[in-house]
Amino acid sequence: MRTCENGRQVGSRLLKEEIKLPDFDFYWAGDGPGSPGSYSFGSGDGRLLFTGNDLAEVYRTDQVVPSGEAINGVAFLRDWIAASTRGEVAFIKTGQGSAKQFDYESGAHHVISTKRGDFLAPMGVRGILRVSPGEFSAGRLDATMITPTDTDYHVYFYQVISLFHPDHGEILACAARRDGFVMLSTPDETGCSRVRRLRPQAYDFVDVSALDPDHHPFAVAALGIDCSIHFLRDVLEDQIAETLHLKLPGERAYQILCVEGHILLLTNRRLYVFKDLAARFLQGRPISENLSPSYLELEAVEASLTRDRSLLVVMPESVFRFELDSLIAPAGEWVSEPARSGVGNLILGSYDLGSAVGSQESLDPDASVLVSEIPSELAAA
Repeated sequence: MRTCENGRQVGSRLLKEEIKLPDFDFYWAGDGPGSPGSYSFGSGDGRLLFTGNDLAEVYRTDQVVPSGEAINGVAFLRDWIAASTRGEVAFIKTGQGSAKQFDYESGAHHVISTKRGDFLAPMGVRGILRVSPGEFSAGRLDATMITPTDTDYHVYFYQVISLFHPDHGEILACAARRDGFVMLSTPDETGCSRVRRLRPQAYDFVDVSALDPDHHPFAVAALGIDCSIHFLRDVLEDQIAETLHLKLPGERAYQILCVEGHILLLTNRRLYVFKDLAARFLQGRPISENLSPSYLELEAVEASLTRDRSLLVVMPESVFRFELDSLIAPAGEWVSEPARSGVGNLILGSYDLGSAVGSQESLDPDASVLVSEIPSELAAA
C-alpha cells in the first residue's frame, strides 16, 4: 500500500504493460492499420514502427520525414499513411506496386483521418490542411488549406476533430489556443462556412474531444490549459457552454479523451479518470457535484485511446498500456496482476474536488465567414 498526496491509501498496482523496443525513442503512440490490438509508434527522429496484436514488431521504417523531426501524429486511410511533425506532413501510399510519398513542407500539430475520407492537419495561423487521397492520380496529390479569408478574423488552429452526421455534414471543432474554441461547418456552394467561437477572456484552449459520436454527434468537451473543461451538447445550436473549473495547483493540461461516458484528463503531472462525467453532462445532470476522480502520478508526453479499449501513454523512455476497464474501476480496485514487464509501482490515489466550480460561458454570435479552401498540389518525393 502507498499513501498519495491529497489522496487515500489504494492498491499500488494497476494492470499495465510497459512497451520498450530496441533503438526506438518513443514520441507518439496509437492504433495501427491492422486489426484492433495492432499499434503504431512514432519516434523522436522521424521514424515509424508497427506491431501486431502480440506486440511483436511487424515493420519499422527509416526516417520518413525530410526534417528528421519528432512524429507528433499518425493517421490511416485505406492504403495511405499520414505522419506529421513540426516541420512537415508526409503522405505515404502503400499497398501493391511501388510505394509513393508526398511531403507538405509546413509543420503541423498533429494529423487525423475523417469519416468523409480526408486527412486533416492543423497548422496554426496557416489554417487546416485537407488532403483527399481519393483524388490521387498521375503522381500528384491534391490538397487544400482551410482558412478564413478575412485577415482580421485570426485563428490559430492547434487541435482539430471532425464531427459528422449524415443530415448535417461535417463540423470541424478546433482548439485554437488564445483564439478560443472554434467550430467550422462544411462550406456551402458560395464557399461560406458558419463559424462559431467560444472565446472567454484569458482562456488558452489546448485540446478538444467528442463526447459520444454515435448518439450525440455534435457534443464536445474543450480543454483549457488551466485544466478547465468546457462542455457543449450541440456545437451547432448551443448558445451557452457549461464549464468545469478544476483547482489543480501547479498542473498544466495536455489532453482530454472521452470514451464510453468517461473523461480522461492528462496533465504535466497526472492522468485523471472522471468516471461517468461525460454521461452525466449529456443526461443534464450537474457536472460540478461530488467529483472525486482517480488519478495516476506520471509525467507523460501524450496519450491515445485505441480500438482494443486500451490507453497508450507515451512516457520519456517507453509506452505504458492500460486496459480501459481497469482505469474506470473504483480507485480502491486498482490492484492487478504484476505487469508483464515488471515496471514496478505507480503512485495512485483519489482526489477530492469538492471545491470545483461550475459556470456558463456564452458563445460569440453566429457568423458567416468566408472560409476558403486554397488549392495546393503535392508532388511525389
